[in-house]
Amino acid sequence: MGRKKVPGLLRRGNVWHVDKVVGERRICQSTGSTRLEDAEAILAKIMEETRLAQQFGIRPVRTFEQAAAKFVLENQHKRSLGDDVSRL
Repeated sequence: MGRKKVPGLLRRGNVWHVDKVVGERRICQSTGSTRLEDAEAILAKIMEETRLAQQFGIRPVRTFEQAAAKFVLENQHKRSLGDDVSRL
């Protein structure tokens, strides 16, 4: 008998993805992990961060570099960023 998978985790190819509603917010993102155990830990962390942000207004601390890197990764397909993105 196998162990039950946590609700909200989907496997696409070899990578686990999160697709879950926490409170009033839907979370859809890749865990970047091929192992179910790692994906479950990542999901638990995401859920805890979301709960703290919703209930207490506590948001995770992020640096400008982290925000800029996320922006570039999410928008690299746009022409407005130009060819300079590949050098980052």
